[in-house]
Order: sequence, then structure tokens, then C-alpha cells
Amino acid sequence: MKIIPIIHCFDQNYVLPAAVCFQSLLEHADTANARYALHVVGDIPESDQTLLRSIVGKFENASVDFIPPPPLPVDATVIPQKGHYSPDLYNKLAIPELFLQYEKVIVADVDVVYQDDIAKAFDAFPIDGKHLVAGVWDLGYAAYHRKGLFPTGRPLIRKYARVYTSEELDRLRIGAGLLVFDMKGLRDGGWTAEWKAFAKKNAYRAILPEQEVLNLTLGDAVKILPLNYMAIAEHAPLYDNMVAAVKNENSSWDEMYAHPVQMHYASKIKPWKYPGSARSELWFDACVRAGMIESWRRWYAAFSAPMVSYSMEKTLADCKMGRFHIRLTKERSTR
Repeated sequence: MKIIPIIHCFDQNYVLPAAVCFQSLLEHADTANARYALHVVGDIPESDQTLLRSIVGKFENASVDFIPPPPLPVDATVIPQKGHYSPDLYNKLAIPELFLQYEKVIVADVDVVYQDDIAKAFDAFPIDGKHLVAGVWDLGYAAYHRKGLFPTGRPLIRKYARVYTSEELDRLRIGAGLLVFDMKGLRDGGWTAEWKAFAKKNAYRAILPEQEVLNLTLGDAVKILPLNYMAIAEHAPLYDNMVAAVKNENSSWDEMYAHPVQMHYASKIKPWKYPGSARSELWFDACVRAGMIESWRRWYAAFSAPMVSYSMEKTLADCKMGRFHIRLTKERSTR
């Protein structure tokens, strides 16, 4: 039976989305004809490991195991200090040396929900001796220039242009949310050491760290997969609101959103944090099927309480200072 190895790198803060990810992944998996071997690289508490095993255990020919993370190639203090980043993203760079038993693996994020079989990505990358990593066009600088798409992330494009040369920008191609590795080719070429050295040297200018490492070191050894293998949720409203004529001018939009394999919540707008955000209904449907909705409610109550408290305190302070009336007047005058 064919084995589909899928490796995830995350910490205990991402256990809830990982449970939803695993549920949706295995619901769409062809477990009658293949075994799906899930691996987690990260410091996951035993209780959370038990939870994730219970999700995976509902499906035949599926397994999950956990290994501790390797040492980081950079000082943790230089990693982007944002809520949707984790030091564990650097663990992707060590994967070829951590899983010597495999010649090809999928490397995927867990802030996603699947709508089709992830094995399609595995099969779409036959080992050819030319390409070492396969992925989907990133909807940032790369897609803006190459695919003619208009992402809402223009500030990110300008941010890249401030720290990378034009030649480097041209090599920023694939996103890191869904990748396929030629493990043997990467090991034979010593790419793990190359990646770690590059990460350490360039940590000061990293924006999407492991994604930039892969793109800027591999060059033409990157194979491009179809856009629908990693559709980006935050741009879906653009597609939904397009008239047919606009969609017909650029078939990339239909390619991405008509039949996605993976829906990736790539920005800081995560559905478990912001219910009602783009394509969040897909995530919550899977959350219910995973039996995690009560866990989400408890988590969300704790997560949202400080925000509600801050918002109320800010509003009261504005009222006391007379700012509330001024703000409303200003808004009306601009309408």
C-alpha cells in the first residue's frame, strides 16, 4: 500500500487548528488505497498528543507520531514577533535529515482546512532529478507580478522591496503552506546545512522566514504546482465579488478557488480568532465534525475577554475625554 507522509511543524498553541486540520485532511483522504502517515515536529504536551491521536484514530490507514523539535538555526529573539508566527516554522528546514526513511514527503501548515485529497499534491511531483521542492505560487510578490492577480497585501510587497534586491524578489515564488520535498535529492545536495546557514545569515531581514530560505536558495529547482492546491482564504472575497468578465480575463482565479485542495488561512486573520472572516465557515464545519467546537468556545472566551475589556475601557476613556462625539461627527462628514 502506498504511503503518503505528511509532516507538520507547530507548537502547543496550534493544537486546536491542528485537530481541525487533521480531521479535514483525513476526511478527504483515500485511506482505502493509501496509508497517510502524519508526523508532528514540535514540543507538544502529552495530553494534546492524546487528543490529536484520537482525531487521527477515527480513520483507517492513518497514523500520527510526534518528535521533539531540533535546535533552531537562529536566535529565537530575531523571529518575527507576531501572533501567527512560531519558531517551529524553522523546523521545516531540518525535515530532510529528520525523516531518513522517506524519499518524498508533503510538508504542510495546520492553519488550513482541506477540501480535497492532499495526495494530489504528492502525486503531482514525480521525482525527476531536476526539481527538489514543489509548491504553489505565493499570493504576495510572486503572484502579483507573474500571475496578474491583485492581492490585498500591497504593503507586504513594498516591505519586501525594502529589504530584498530586484534579483532576489524575482526568486520569491512559492508559499510554504503546502510543499512537497524530494528528500533524497535534498539530502544528497546537503541542503539542510545550506538552508540553516542562509537562515542564520539573513534572519535580520526575514519576513516569511522559511519561505524565503527555500525560494532564495533553490532557484530553478522549485517546481510550481496548480494554484488550487493551496488557495488563500483572505483573497477569496475578491474572487466571490468578481464579475464573470474579470474572471474570464485571468483563469488563475478559477484555478485557485473553484476546486481547492487546501484552504490556507495564511494571514493573521485566523477563523478561530475571527469568526465570520473569509471562508471561516469551512473551518467551523470541520471543527464541529472533529468534536472540537466546545474546546474552541472555551478557548475563544479566554482569547476574546482581554480584547472586549480593552475595547470597553477605550470607549469609556474616549467618552470621558469628549472624543467619542468628535469621532462620530468626523465619520459622518466623510460619508
